[in-house]
Amino acid sequence: MDAPAGDPALLARLATAYGAAFDPSVLLSYTLPHVYSDLPWYLREVGAPARETLPALAETWFGTAG
Repeated sequence: MDAPAGDPALLARLATAYGAAFDPSVLLSYTLPHVYSDLPWYLREVGAPARETLPALAETWFGTAG
């Protein structure tokens, strides 16, 4: 099953089921330096925020308040 790209409701449900809240900036800090990270692919598939800042990117990719 493929998860929809950038689905805040799905990420919120996953976090709730896991029993923890995840800070979007922490998830971004794990994602970017990961050995298999491919920033151009992520930007194409998930999208880039209008504001070109790391906090905006973290909220766009990992925010659950959608």
